[in-house]
Amino acid sequence: MSAQDGYYPGEIPEDVRATIPNFNIPQMINKNYTPDQEGQDIRDEDVVRPHNHKWARADEIATMRALSADRCPTYGSCVKCFRSGPYGRLCSNCNTDNVTLNKNGSHYVILMKESEKYGCAHGVVLDSITLSQICRAGQEIVRADREVRWLRTPMRYYESAMLDRFLNRGEDNRATRAEHARILHEVTDMIDFDD
Repeated sequence: MSAQDGYYPGEIPEDVRATIPNFNIPQMINKNYTPDQEGQDIRDEDVVRPHNHKWARADEIATMRALSADRCPTYGSCVKCFRSGPYGRLCSNCNTDNVTLNKNGSHYVILMKESEKYGCAHGVVLDSITLSQICRAGQEIVRADREVRWLRTPMRYYESAMLDRFLNRGEDNRATRAEHARILHEVTDMIDFDD
């Protein structure tokens, strides 16, 4: 396949993008961006995350539009290693081949969890930064000048099986029994919606 067949192995060229109907124009995610921040890490005050550093309900998510053009937290989570990073991008820990467009790679996604307390139709967004700190997975810092052109924000529902796979990865025997217990306790406390 080639560009002549309408297949592009990388990013779609600008002149072709202009001919695609309803193609989203890239826009700056950080609404407080100024040109002097180009290429720099995002400032702490511009990071969008739940106020309680655990989770955010729909009413808080609606207020995120004041800082974020994409109306969601700045950071997402890798569902394999729980590292936090710029949502929608490939995890820098799990994808070492530096492929930028890989449908099968592990991406940073916004993790949600259904809330029985607030009704099954309502979910909460989990704080990816806190989750990565609990799991001691690290963080890839977001750049202030990051643009987005999503048709849909990459999201996924949190499942306890994700954490089980993380804790039981055989390649480096991720955690001792005490470490397993600590992580399970802290994540359970984090996703407790009775706060």
